Amino acid sequence: MIYQNLNRSLMTFKKTLLIIPYFGKLPKYLSLYFKGCESNNWLDILIITNDIPPKNKPKNVAFKQQSLLEISKQISKVHDLENYILPNGYKLCDWRPSYGLIFQDEIKNYDYWAYGDLDVIYGEMYSYVKNKYIQEIDFISFRNEYLSGSLTIIKNNFYNNNLFLNIENYYQEIRKPSYQALDEIKNRWDVMRCISNANLSFSEVVYQSHLKENVKVSFENVICENILSNQYVRFVDSKLFFYKNEIAYFHFVCNKGDYYFKFPNWKNIPHQFYIVDTGFYKSFFIMKFNIIFKLYNTIIYYLFKIMNKI
Repeated sequence: MIYQNLNRSLMTFKKTLLIIPYFGKLPKYLSLYFKGCESNNWLDILIITNDIPPKNKPKNVAFKQQSLLEISKQISKVHDLENYILPNGYKLCDWRPSYGLIFQDEIKNYDYWAYGDLDVIYGEMYSYVKNKYIQEIDFISFRNEYLSGSLTIIKNNFYNNNLFLNIENYYQEIRKPSYQALDEIKNRWDVMRCISNANLSFSEVVYQSHLKENVKVSFENVICENILSNQYVRFVDSKLFFYKNEIAYFHFVCNKGDYYFKFPNWKNIPHQFYIVDTGFYKSFFIMKFNIIFKLYNTIIYYLFKIMNKI
């Protein structure tokens, strides 16, 4: 089995498997993701990809090579869908609520399973997750408004693994080729879970089940997902801080799309570094020159655009 070599913690944590399918070339920031995994050995991570796995990785990270067609066939079999083919790897995000069925063989020896993203840096999440496990929480979200697509942890049982079936018109929505955000709030970012009575997304289904006391749910903002000018996140000795407040992880989904945001070419990830809206740096002194870096990267970006047009 692929999991036999995964590190098992001697702590009192429940066993948890995070499943992340990623198709295409693995991201250049994978080493940054690995750095956060090292201090969270209560969490096993399985990355399913059609790319070649790296040789160096943390002990709690495993890779499984699988094509998009193979996982499409797996979905077709589990959900009894004839000849279903994934239009792209990103569409798998809509299937996240049903990972408990699709990957039932992978999670069978785990008390909890999870879905999430690679464009994150974990802090040390020991105390936060441990308290949720002690309370026997069924769904652990790291956002307050809805289930966090970057990381949601789910207790492994029949009820939770089949709860996605309560999503309204799930199999109709899932067949649409574009991403429908069924795992979060169905692209209705203005709809907060506390005022929604619909069951159009997994977040709403879970929350309504929580109100009926069928499941225990934790919605709590303990992450940062966007760094603005003059803001920073500090990584030090496996902990993450947004200013002076410790956070569970940083999701750089918003910042990575900015043309002036750069990833480092560090051979070895330092035990301390800073993240600002232009990228990753080893010294906080960079804050004094951040506006210069932003201006420089902007000029380079537009020069390349002009040259490409020429």
